[in-house]
Amino acid sequence: MVINFIEEKIYMHNQLFSPDRATSSGTLNIRRVWEVRGDLDYQNTWNKGYPGKGNILVRTLAGEGFIRLKNGRRLKCLPETLVNLAPEMIAAYGCVSPQWSFWWIECENPSSLKFPLNTVINIRQVKDELDFLAESVRLLPGGETAAAEAAASINLLLQKWYRNWRDGERKISPGRDRLRNIITIMQASAENPLPVATLAKKACLSEGRFRHVFISSTGISPKSYYDSLRLNKALTWLRDTDMKLADIASRLNYSSAFHFSRAFKKHFGKPPSEYRPK
Repeated sequence: MVINFIEEKIYMHNQLFSPDRATSSGTLNIRRVWEVRGDLDYQNTWNKGYPGKGNILVRTLAGEGFIRLKNGRRLKCLPETLVNLAPEMIAAYGCVSPQWSFWWIECENPSSLKFPLNTVINIRQVKDELDFLAESVRLLPGGETAAAEAAASINLLLQKWYRNWRDGERKISPGRDRLRNIITIMQASAENPLPVATLAKKACLSEGRFRHVFISSTGISPKSYYDSLRLNKALTWLRDTDMKLADIASRLNYSSAFHFSRAFKKHFGKPPSEYRPK
């Protein structure tokens, strides 16, 4: 399926590449890919549910765009950046400086993605990236074999992006490589968050320096990152289990179900009950 929109005076290109069903190369399932070039009139409110279960990758090529999350954060999308988005966190997105040219890649099996969630990261373009991705996505509507080849190619590009990001991070600051290890520790201790002083000590940084490096790398404070980890765990339990709110609150170290529900609604924009299976 291919869709093009061209308006008089105001130019906007919005092209969809979609296989008959989510296509896997054995690592990450590709659901749909949009190629978008939008002007200042390209403004979108995310007011309907995402039909898939996975994540959305936004790769900006030119111009500038924004993505506003339901917790109030505004992500700045500049050329050679990538964002790995949780769909339930998106509130709105649009062009800031035309033309915002980007790829919108909908994928399943997000656990295989190694990029941080809801965070803008800088990744330099790989050789012939635009042509490679354009040729790959055009295979998606071409039948099962062609779609599988496209998925394999896109997965290969993701690996190249990841390697470029890691290499770039190492060149920027050795401290950020240590920070990546700290983030792994934080993910493992989400239910019982460690004090910032303890995290800073593990990173071999002063507490002040640790906070600065953490915020400059992730865009949020260590506490906010822990809150996000805990609430995303809660979201999974709400969807996949019949755990009571009081049990979830206790498991995640909230003082009560009331305080948990208030934090959850502030983060996701909806109360926990909205995410229970109907």
